[in-house]
Amino acid sequence: MLSSKKSTVFIVILTFGLCSRIIGQSDNRLEKIYNQKSSEKLKTYLDSWANEIKPIEDKEMRRQKEYVRASYGIFEELFDPHNIGKLGVQQIRYEIYRSYHYFIIPTKIYIYTSDKVYYDDEETDAYTIDAINKYAEPDSLKSGLIDRVRNRYNYHQQIINTFGPYGHLYKDSSLAIIDSIVNFRPKITQAIGIPLYLTKKYELEVLDFLGKTNKQFAAGGFENIAKASGESAERQTFLEKFVKVAHGHWGGYWELKTPPSIYTITFDKNFKYAKVDFNLVYEGGTAFLKFEKGIWQFISAKRTWQE
Repeated sequence: MLSSKKSTVFIVILTFGLCSRIIGQSDNRLEKIYNQKSSEKLKTYLDSWANEIKPIEDKEMRRQKEYVRASYGIFEELFDPHNIGKLGVQQIRYEIYRSYHYFIIPTKIYIYTSDKVYYDDEETDAYTIDAINKYAEPDSLKSGLIDRVRNRYNYHQQIINTFGPYGHLYKDSSLAIIDSIVNFRPKITQAIGIPLYLTKKYELEVLDFLGKTNKQFAAGGFENIAKASGESAERQTFLEKFVKVAHGHWGGYWELKTPPSIYTITFDKNFKYAKVDFNLVYEGGTAFLKFEKGIWQFISAKRTWQE
């Protein structure tokens, strides 16, 4: 058993350690800025973030593999928070992003290859009909489905979404991952804004600052998504003086990345077309681009899922 004197020393050391830990938690720079309610210092923090991690330089880009350079070009062609409507969704839902000029960019992206990634309308119909013949059950159903595809009858698009080349039911067996790009630092070319690359350091700092206080999903009605509440809501409002962040749909997490957040790019074997999967906070979709005249050019995009 410890003597009274040793016990006192032990308690003092333990107390000092706990105090040090608490003090250490206050090292979060955003926390200090928030306590001062300083918009000017918040902007300085964001500018410091941007200056610490800058877009990839041309010299470094020239050393990259072809598909890495292509991935940068595709991102820079597609990423435009001020014109999200071109991605096949209602622009009005994203009008708020037009008032922001700091964009949070993920620093990792996955690269895939596949025999074919883009199908025109005729190719899409042919692929869908072939899949119906292979997979639809019973046989009596096949002729009806094929007739709807050929003649654009009711449920034509739903049938393509199921059996077509971009459907989720039957996966492309030729799909293979090439690589994942880390330290991804693309430029912003389609909108006027400043990129903030979301390294682990800044991600942890922002998440720690925002906290997890929220109104639960379906509170007051199943149609209600989870929202930040209390102190977390106030911190979100403070941060959104300059940069937009979103609370997670299901609660207990945050969506920090500025939409459209691009997370996978799939090239065809001829390196002529690219299929891009993107996230728009509570929904997402697919975009297609073609390599023509030395640059990647946007073809089309559509929404494919929604929370």
